[in-house]
Amino acid sequence: MTAHLEAHEGGKHYMNRNSNLAEILSGARVGQGHKYFDASLNSHHAFFCGDLNYRVVLPEKEIDQEEHKRIVRDMVEKEEWSALNDYDELGQALTKKECLNGFMTLPCHFPPTFK
Repeated sequence: MTAHLEAHEGGKHYMNRNSNLAEILSGARVGQGHKYFDASLNSHHAFFCGDLNYRVVLPEKEIDQEEHKRIVRDMVEKEEWSALNDYDELGQALTKKECLNGFMTLPCHFPPTFK
């Protein structure tokens, strides 16, 4: 499945991304009463791809502050991939089961492709 989720920083946008993923999976069911085909359960493996727009959120930092952006850019320049993965919103959401329950993501060991 592919998606282009809501962008921007902040809790409201994070919750909307999670909600959008649930809505997409719900819409993957077709047939009367959804009993004929469920794309999310039809295979042994399912992949979610696209621009999911999850952010890196540092603890105790407002996500839209210039300082936050500077710290994250410094971490990227220093290739601190482990720490960046720890602060990844999607990874945190999966751990807390706030979206895509049962899915997993692999750690990234490369710079972000945007900002």
